[in-house]
Amino acid sequence: VMGQSINGYDIIFQAVVGEQKKLFAGTKSNNFNLNPKVKESITKEDKGTSNKKITGYDTEFTVDGVMEINEAEEKTKRLDRNDVIDLVMAGEPIEFVYGNPAPGNTVYKGKMVITGYSENTDAEGEATYSLNCSGITKLTKEEIAGV
Repeated sequence: VMGQSINGYDIIFQAVVGEQKKLFAGTKSNNFNLNPKVKESITKEDKGTSNKKITGYDTEFTVDGVMEINEAEEKTKRLDRNDVIDLVMAGEPIEFVYGNPAPGNTVYKGKMVITGYSENTDAEGEATYSLNCSGITKLTKEEIAGV
């Protein structure tokens, strides 16, 4: 589904807005955080030394410049403010791909939820949208087959 490369974008996600499944792309801002969840335990056998174990990972990132992708024409179009807000308000898990899905590249896939929305408007009235996102599944690594 998300096999094409859209220049300048490194986060691609698919979501249902209204009744329609739509494909979106954006650029991560200056952060893509992958933080291990560490569980600490002390047992009698450990003789008081704490035992640490990684139980999973938290993924957090911000997506800027969100655009809708028309897959048939492989073009992007500006998003309507209402579409972005509807996407946030839906509160549904969204599949995403991190990285450039061009042949020969490696990408990471997972599911995310949108945890924040912000909008900035410049002097000409052009709005840009940013989404704060949090991963809710383990990331899976995928090698994109060469041509």
